[in-house]
Amino acid sequence: MDFNFISNNLKEMLKITPAEPTAPQVMEEVAPGPSSSDPNQQADGDEKTADVVDVLAGGDNNHVAPTNDSQIIDLATHADGSFIHLLNRNIVIKASPQTETTSESKGSSKIKNATVTKFEWERKYQMGNLLSLTNKYFSYAIKGINGFCVRVMTKDNSTRLLLKGMTNTVADMSFYDPKSSLLAVVDCDCNFFVFCLKNDVFTSEAIGDLILHIKPPTTSTSNHRINWIANPDLNKMDQIDDIGLLSNSELYPPVLLVLTYGTYAEIWNLNTAYSTREKMGRCVFNRDELKTAFTTIDNEDVLVSDCELSPNGSVLALSGFDDKVKCWQVDPQTETETEPEELHCWKPHGDVQVSALKFLDNSTNDTDVFWRFVMTGCNKNRELKIWCTVTWNCLQTIQFDPSSELCENLPELKIAVSSPTSEFLLVSDIQRNVLYAFRTVLNTEHEYAAFVTLSYYQLTAPIISLDFISTIVQNGKSKNKKNKSRNVHLHNDEWNNGEQRIDSDGFSISSDSVSLVSS
Repeated sequence: MDFNFISNNLKEMLKITPAEPTAPQVMEEVAPGPSSSDPNQQADGDEKTADVVDVLAGGDNNHVAPTNDSQIIDLATHADGSFIHLLNRNIVIKASPQTETTSESKGSSKIKNATVTKFEWERKYQMGNLLSLTNKYFSYAIKGINGFCVRVMTKDNSTRLLLKGMTNTVADMSFYDPKSSLLAVVDCDCNFFVFCLKNDVFTSEAIGDLILHIKPPTTSTSNHRINWIANPDLNKMDQIDDIGLLSNSELYPPVLLVLTYGTYAEIWNLNTAYSTREKMGRCVFNRDELKTAFTTIDNEDVLVSDCELSPNGSVLALSGFDDKVKCWQVDPQTETETEPEELHCWKPHGDVQVSALKFLDNSTNDTDVFWRFVMTGCNKNRELKIWCTVTWNCLQTIQFDPSSELCENLPELKIAVSSPTSEFLLVSDIQRNVLYAFRTVLNTEHEYAAFVTLSYYQLTAPIISLDFISTIVQNGKSKNKKNKSRNVHLHNDEWNNGEQRIDSDGFSISSDSVSLVSS
């Protein structure tokens, strides 16, 4: 692999010209807020400019972008499940009073649930995920009789198992891919695990083989994140042989993930770690025993809040518990001693601390253009922004407000982006009984991305964690039951399994849902 060639290509894509080594430029962006004096300011979803959305959603080459005006959407004036066009670059969403936890609303008729299990999750904001989902399994964190663990259930609820070894609450977890059975878990003590799930050939019982356990570093914090590379080559595989992926890096793409702890981010090559495991005949290691299996990036004394790897594994984005996001060029193979290079640093929300970071890539496209768009959040994601990484311009800002200025609890939002297309964004508020569904449009040719539609759904309890793996859009009002997506969200007293259908004039989503709810 020609590392210099990769470096030059990345710099060309970012329009970075070679120069003498200097400190990376820090850019600061403060998006304009709503202007009540603007006579052109729009409220709600004005249908007279809906052609803006139609052109973008239809992929028309005649590119039209939303206006720079502000659009204020008061959901009190919109029915549950209604379809709202987002026509502007600056959107303010005011929650419906019916979604407040003090409301006696019975929840949306479009979301149906059935209890599968009960557990009392604490309703508090957590940066990481308390659950993860694949085509076959879903997993969620609990505290069992004998300590902290992860419960895994098959999708049909025919079998379940406990994954143990955690010494503290789970900080984050994630499956490698919807077709994969590799599950990564990190607890608040920074014990890092990789499990491989399978079903016994004779009994069909679920089994969780421990592939790797990395013991905690000497010093750490309780906030840790895990992020797998969303390798586009996986989309071409009908089935994934997880052990084959780990043991044969010459035939398959490398299995990479990012683990953060304290001020550090580690990019792990699990192929290298698995090879050492097989040679040593054990799966529990200290970090200094696997130095060739990971690359470390120091965020310069700032605790890392979130991380994201581009689909080709060449760029790592890190947000810290300050106001900055940094993009680093890394070697996907982690086999060279070349130091990661900082490509860009900017302040996406002015001087406000960053709380979320997501690349918006469609890895199903036949293209080598990745990490073109990135979404950032601040104030527990009460503000979301979409950025273009070529111009580093802010393309759109979404702001979430409570239903009234008298509300004591401000929105505290959890987000999940559909994989591998990034076409949908689900947003929940742990302080309200609501689920927001956004549709996105990504246009790399015109360097433009935006949220173009919004629907919201009243729930019976707040969602504290959520995940979903795929979504199929049906044009018109099709009722094709074969086209399904799966999404998961956690509420905090019961696990629900049901079927959801979202219908609108423009599109409909059919989905099998699993949810965990908060009382």
